[in-house]
Amino acid sequence: MMRFILCTLFSLVVLTAFSAPTIIQGNAFSYRGQNIEIHQYLDLFTFRTLELADQHIPENGNFKFNIDIKKSGLYLAKIGK
Repeated sequence: MMRFILCTLFSLVVLTAFSAPTIIQGNAFSYRGQNIEIHQYLDLFTFRTLELADQHIPENGNFKFNIDIKKSGLYLAKIGK
């Protein structure tokens, strides 16, 4: 039993140690000069979200986010107000 617990714990540590940030990139040329935000849905019944990152879209329209996402879920890229 103790061996099983140690193996499970070691597996979790190894999986967490090798996680990499999620990269979201794109081009929103039509929305240049506006802000883009990345949100995570916390509750799909009330549509509550948590803003994870935001940035200004430059004149060329290119954007890139490096976000550390720990779990799968539903995420939203929101441009403008």
